[in-house]
Amino acid sequence: MPPVHGLEHLQVEVRREGLLDHGQHRPGHGPGHGVHDQEDPLDPAHGHAVSHPRRLPAVDRAGWARLFLFLHVLGAVTALGPTLTYGLWGRRAERAGGDVRAFTLRTISWVDRRLATPSYVAQLVTGLVLVWLLRLDLLGTPWLLASLVLYAGIVVFAVALYAPTFRRQRDLAERLAGDDDPAVAREYREVAARATRYGLAAVVLTLAILYLMVVKPALW
Repeated sequence: MPPVHGLEHLQVEVRREGLLDHGQHRPGHGPGHGVHDQEDPLDPAHGHAVSHPRRLPAVDRAGWARLFLFLHVLGAVTALGPTLTYGLWGRRAERAGGDVRAFTLRTISWVDRRLATPSYVAQLVTGLVLVWLLRLDLLGTPWLLASLVLYAGIVVFAVALYAPTFRRQRDLAERLAGDDDPAVAREYREVAARATRYGLAAVVLTLAILYLMVVKPALW
């Protein structure tokens, strides 16, 4: 992690504020200069306990970076984890056929809309925040730039090719569950084979991004 400028200064300020909260004096200051000695919380002159409000601990830039790094890794797990299982569920569904196949494809679509796709979006947001917090040079960091290019490519690929093909496969499976039409079955096999190829390509591109993020190779 690159050095966080101003961190030591911020820590000094936080310590100074803590001293003031407990009634200690700044150098060169004494009673009557706006900073009073700490009062006894049970001072009978006041007749009641003196409460001192607590302040929340300050969060520095490095702390925010750690938080967003955790969210970024969590997003990768929740995005890639389900995606890697789609092919396994699809293969088992093809063997069962009929209603089981239609239900499985509907479930894959449901999980993708509610977990995988939002997680991929969160990856972009948390990643860009990390770039800002860590003060990374986007154009001067090859692995980061290549990751963003691959990410944009996956988005275009998924929207233009993979998602429409999978929706067509799901719809044809619904039709076959109620009527085993040979023409529909033939179209389904063609669409399913194309959706499988597109899904495999999407997984390979996603794993390439994961490799770049973890290994951080010197590409040029």
